[in-house]
Amino acid sequence: MRPLAAADFKKRRALMLPLESRYDTLTALPKNSDLGAELVKAMDAIEKDFPPLLGQLPKDYTRFENRLLEELLRVFNSETLQTASGDVIGLPSRKRFPA
Repeated sequence: MRPLAAADFKKRRALMLPLESRYDTLTALPKNSDLGAELVKAMDAIEKDFPPLLGQLPKDYTRFENRLLEELLRVFNSETLQTASGDVIGLPSRKRFPA
């Protein structure tokens, strides 16, 4: 099986996150990392790769304690979400909820 590419995501109207913006990268940071600053870098990388989002993503993560950010990353990087199919975070499917 070939590795996923940005085109695979585009076909499904989804974004392929830059490496530095992925949960696996963020959860693997050393314990003493400033997670707020790292999350801001992650948002900047997403905006750089997808210009329509420029200036639209939150950048105030540094106001939160690392402990809270670690917990949120852990929750959103759970096996349940990793193995879910479809868009579990975005808009509901139109097939389930007609306009």
